[in-house]
Amino acid sequence: MKEKASGKEFFVFNGHAIVTKEKVSFRSEFAKELVRQEKELNEDRLPAFCVGDFNAYDERCSEEFSAHYNEIFGEAGFTNVMNVARQKINEEYGTAATLGSKPSNTWAWLDRIYVSGGNEADVIVYRYEAIIDFDPDRPGWRKIPAPADHFPITANIELIFPTQ
Repeated sequence: MKEKASGKEFFVFNGHAIVTKEKVSFRSEFAKELVRQEKELNEDRLPAFCVGDFNAYDERCSEEFSAHYNEIFGEAGFTNVMNVARQKINEEYGTAATLGSKPSNTWAWLDRIYVSGGNEADVIVYRYEAIIDFDPDRPGWRKIPAPADHFPITANIELIFPTQ
């Protein structure tokens, strides 16, 4: 992608890990392949985003079901924006909706945004939000019906390129 005002370029990669019997190992391989493709296509090490439905639990939720995404992407120079955002909204609730009503403590962080400044830019993550409609009559529970099996996430991120 290219910013119109400055002409600065960056990459956006999007993925969706499918569900298989070998869930964790397959999803780890999915992440490694996404990183491999980013390195192959982004030879100049421009800033890059890797986003999507990663369909595996966050490391905080369960070691058994974690695909170790933060470790895989971290080794490739990426940061999980949820972990470094200055402001976090609904971060504690995760993104799994399961198309029904569940209390907040059963949710998982399945959807991710990873960012790397590459060799050119510094990265500031101002805000992360899991966009969730809560049921006002039952605190900590989401409304029925949920719009999909996952809640969307958004982030406000600034790439700061050096002046030339």
